[in-house]
Amino acid sequence: MKVLIPLVALFSFIFLGCGSRKPHPSHKTETNTLIVEKTTTYRDTVFVTEKAKASVTTPVENLNEKPQVSKNKNATQSLYKDKDGNIVADCECDSLQIAAKIKQELQKETLETVITETQIQKVPYVPFLVKCLAWIGGGAVVFLIGVLLIKMKI
Repeated sequence: MKVLIPLVALFSFIFLGCGSRKPHPSHKTETNTLIVEKTTTYRDTVFVTEKAKASVTTPVENLNEKPQVSKNKNATQSLYKDKDGNIVADCECDSLQIAAKIKQELQKETLETVITETQIQKVPYVPFLVKCLAWIGGGAVVFLIGVLLIKMKI
């Protein structure tokens, strides 16, 4: 009986030690993708300046060939007497329309991250001959334990 307990403990430690599994390394891949989208739009716009008025008031006796000019914003008026004695009034009003294209650019950025993790799991290959020898060795160990137990008459 004194010999049986150490033998059982020894064989149990031997068989438990053979079955340990080691962790397998994994492969991790991380892919970052930056997507930039640019959008450009054009809008047609017309700017109109406001109208302006100009006026000149002068007695007829004061008119001569030198024009009397009045200006207000984009309106100009001139009043004068020509060589024949006629009164001449010139008026100009620049009502401007400016056509413009307004350019608008929008930029959108998107960051995508893809993580791929691959774990390699190895399947152990044990040849048939090795399996046969392992069974024969296990049978021999059981046989030796049986012989020892019979000799001790338990």
